[in-house]
Amino acid sequence: MKCPNCGAENPEGQKLCGDCGGSVNTPPQPRRGLSKCPNCGFDNPEGRRFCADCGNMISRTPLVIAQSEERKKKEG
Repeated sequence: MKCPNCGAENPEGQKLCGDCGGSVNTPPQPRRGLSKCPNCGFDNPEGRRFCADCGNMISRTPLVIAQSEERKKKEG
């Protein structure tokens, strides 16, 4: 059974995740200011392009794109 909080695999029937300690039977709670990696589930600081845990590219949301464009205008 996959943990909804961190994405770790756990044996069927287990109540808590062996990696993060979260409940494997409840949906994940959204965390402000963090971008969850679609590959491994690691919570990365908002605005990061690559996961700090697995190196996978994190999808660029409209907010991240807008922040990037704003930064370019200030620098340019």
